[in-house]
Amino acid sequence: MDGSEIIGPSFLAVGGVSALLALFFFWRTRRFLRDSIPTQGTVMGLTESYDSESGTTYRPVVQFITPEGQAITFTETVGSSPPRYQPGQVVPVRYVPTNPQRARIPGWFGLWFLPAFFLLFTVTFGGVGVWQTLAPSGGGEEAALPAVPGLPDTTTGGGVVATVVPADPGLPGAGGSVLTVQDGSGVPSVVPASCQTIRDRGKRREVSLVFEGGALTFTADPYTGPTAYQPGTNLQVKGSVFQAGAQLTGAVIFDNSERAGAVNLTEGSKSVTGAWTCANLPKP
Repeated sequence: MDGSEIIGPSFLAVGGVSALLALFFFWRTRRFLRDSIPTQGTVMGLTESYDSESGTTYRPVVQFITPEGQAITFTETVGSSPPRYQPGQVVPVRYVPTNPQRARIPGWFGLWFLPAFFLLFTVTFGGVGVWQTLAPSGGGEEAALPAVPGLPDTTTGGGVVATVVPADPGLPGAGGSVLTVQDGSGVPSVVPASCQTIRDRGKRREVSLVFEGGALTFTADPYTGPTAYQPGTNLQVKGSVFQAGAQLTGAVIFDNSERAGAVNLTEGSKSVTGAWTCANLPKP
């Protein structure tokens, strides 16, 4: 099971719980507005609460007098920083006559903050969950070559583009890969290549390609998408064509299967471009 098969349902579950909470607080607020009546109260003080994420927040302690002369004191449920009310301030109040302790300061923040908060969670987690669930899975048995015209040179701003040449299955030893290699000594040559090894190196994946007169090994985090790896940061390259490495430019990508992709690497007058696949080898 790949990550999307776990992440999608998990986010949908969180979105579902958030939707239920949003409906609950919306229904509770609507019922309170239906059953309550307006009056005025006075802020008697502020209560402080602290957590590492939001810091110190302040909730007003409000007192009001019912028509029967009963003094009711309540603390607002939602805090803020800085405090929205100050001691001694007269504020509007709504309360339920049959249960005066059910009292709130009316307004968007006091009445609708919690429904809106959980609605935002519903939209965010539900949207991500739907996207992850419906996104195409990369678990197919055959590794298709990436459907991209080429890879921009991410270091020089797009000056070098590697054309992904479709592999000719008739080429001996091609293994589904065709590379254009220029080793600095002459005209670039198009050569069949085969995947010698594909293995996991911790969280990264190492791919070793061999071709006539040379070899290429690169290590990068496997992923799906056209975003390029930056040599020297999240891409390590070695082999017979490249030596210094520090001046290397270009990129490598993986396709959905994480066992095939395209390569565009340049170091001075040396370069390797083209398509590669390790579909003929067992999954790492």
